[in-house]
Amino acid sequence: MIPRLADLPTPPRNKSGWPWTEETPQLPASMHDGTRWPLVSIVTPSYNQGQYIEETIRSVLLQGYPNLEYIIIDGGSSDQTAEIVKKYERWLAYWVSEPDRGQADAINKGFSRSTGRILNWLNSDDFLEKKALARMAMAFAAADDDVGAVVGNGHWINTNGEINRFKLPSEISRDTFLRFSWDAGVGFHQPACFFTRDAWEFGGPLSPDLRYCMDTALWIKITERFRIQLLPELIAYAHRHPTAKTVGEWPYVKGEVALLLATLPDGFGRATEVMNELIRQELAAQSLLVLGNRTLRRLARAVGLGRVRRAVQRLPRMMGIRSENAK
Repeated sequence: MIPRLADLPTPPRNKSGWPWTEETPQLPASMHDGTRWPLVSIVTPSYNQGQYIEETIRSVLLQGYPNLEYIIIDGGSSDQTAEIVKKYERWLAYWVSEPDRGQADAINKGFSRSTGRILNWLNSDDFLEKKALARMAMAFAAADDDVGAVVGNGHWINTNGEINRFKLPSEISRDTFLRFSWDAGVGFHQPACFFTRDAWEFGGPLSPDLRYCMDTALWIKITERFRIQLLPELIAYAHRHPTAKTVGEWPYVKGEVALLLATLPDGFGRATEVMNELIRQELAAQSLLVLGNRTLRRLARAVGLGRVRRAVQRLPRMMGIRSENAK
């Protein structure tokens, strides 16, 4: 059943516009060529983001898309998340609230229950633009067989509600991810990236050992077999707030990126550049605490083990982590 705006719970009084008091027009049962719309499976991993998740849910359900499978995997939130999700459970294919191993684990659990041909994960502080699913479905229908993912445009929303607009890069390839660098005003937004079941089965599941860049690892793997196609249309928004881990823990993000790149035969040089940048900025990464890791030891030798150790020693003062873990 495709919910209409009138079917959903009444939004809070202070909310208006999309997706609170507006909806996407209902799509016909078939695409223009008479074929059925492909089944799209969306997984939302969630943990204690009750202030955002209702917007996320409504932006998916109000797409007017006739072949949707929506799954929410909550990690046992202690806020109002479960209460909010229960209001919408009749339109969900599945949802659960239970402890897990983190975001990657939640996403893997969700996709293991999904059956769609086109997949996406939408974090609980992200939301879709109107007509996003229709645009993505039509892009895949027109794509060549070697396309494993389609990336649309995405914008950030800051804590003041201001929209930071980005444009897509000129291309998305393995080399793009190895550079891990974007020009000003250019970005790759994960919630605006949809991928095929074949691409997921080849590149997934996500590594639960990666806290920040499990998506980057997936995209790099996918590019070994598939092409990533650009769609120059707005698909999704992401809230940028201090409690988002990629905002408040950015030095750790870059450290984990260095560790990931160092595992790739063609990524080690770039990994040392990232690590040197962290050290120059007197920043360190959580990954540096695991010096028993063979890959990290090799990376540490490349940039100078003494420099890495000194960076680790500064870490407790900056991030409140026990220094005796850095061996």
